[in-house]
Amino acid sequence: MTDWFPSRRRFLLSCATVGLSGCSALQADPPAPGPGDWTHPRSDAARTGHSPVGDLREQPSVAWRIDLEHVGAPNAAATLFDGTLYHPDGGFLAVDATDGTVRARGTETTFSAPVVAPTAAYRNETLVFGGAGTVTGANPSGTVPGDLRQRWRFPGPPGESLFPSFAAGADEPGPAVADGTVYWSGPVSGDDSLVAIDASSGRKHWHVTAENGLHEPVVADGAVFAGNLADVVVAVDHDGTERWRVRRDIRFVDWNRFVADDERLYLARSEHVAALDTTTGEEVWSQALTARNGTRPALADGTLFVGVSTEEEASDALVALDAATGEQRWSVPAGSHDRPPVVAGETLYQVDYDTIVARDVTDGTERWRWTNPTEDQLAVPTPSDRRLYVPALRELLALEVPT
Repeated sequence: MTDWFPSRRRFLLSCATVGLSGCSALQADPPAPGPGDWTHPRSDAARTGHSPVGDLREQPSVAWRIDLEHVGAPNAAATLFDGTLYHPDGGFLAVDATDGTVRARGTETTFSAPVVAPTAAYRNETLVFGGAGTVTGANPSGTVPGDLRQRWRFPGPPGESLFPSFAAGADEPGPAVADGTVYWSGPVSGDDSLVAIDASSGRKHWHVTAENGLHEPVVADGAVFAGNLADVVVAVDHDGTERWRVRRDIRFVDWNRFVADDERLYLARSEHVAALDTTTGEEVWSQALTARNGTRPALADGTLFVGVSTEEEASDALVALDAATGEQRWSVPAGSHDRPPVVAGETLYQVDYDTIVARDVTDGTERWRWTNPTEDQLAVPTPSDRRLYVPALRELLALEVPT
């Protein structure tokens, strides 16, 4: 495939409309995410599902709610950057996080929440969308006409990317963005590759392939990690040099769900969680779960939190594991296992259909629960300072603890 990058004509046209498109000279220091920003569907490029803010220890109430134009996917999370909330709604919806005012709408196709990419090439952030066979960078400004919103697009052959069709609306994390680079799983050489793309221009830096493709890019420890259904896991340094590649024994076909820190890459599957050393790829530990199914984990302060579905007819559970050893710290009966938990400060949030349950991270003790009075199904919340932003199938709402 030929590398794609914006044409000179498109670039000049965009810059000629600087008041509309937000194009500018290169900035030495692009806007960096703050501690309260949630730039990926799972918080960050490492997929931790963790925020240092948003620790609501008391029962919250509704600060605002808005109706969506389209019925959302059950797990369509929202992202947050610099006071603006971004959420899929037949494209993307940009909302003022303070009062719920709609700032912009876009028509870009996305299978997950738009990922926020601060770049040096523009005055404002770029939204990155992973779709079926393409990844797109767009200007989220509300003053941009639709034909100028697209900043770049990295295309692939239609219909060749099988993974998004499985994951759409289920638990799809989307691309990962770190240090001005977009890491994406998409078709390049007739297969789903791990691709590194410049977040400002959309130009390909490099790609790495594996039999059966590569999916689930996560970024930590100066590298990007990805794997596939055949249980091949690959680590690639940011310059495209392959650090290691391992194949693990599997008992049945299942998705890996990855989360990482600077020491270990954690692979959660239906019946076990394993940790690999980020430097060597060697297995550090593996812990069996008494489960038929498990969620994508949350990782916070040395603890992994995973929701599991136990044997048939039994109740679901929420399990906390020591991230260094895999030892179980606690387990409590919990609601639906198909919504991954989120951690904010010392509080863990888990969704059970139309209810959010808040728990103490130290022992799983329930602090409060909030049930949506409309009975609309809820997705995973996005924490922020004194607030939770909660997508539902037909609405988007903000919960807060009054001062």
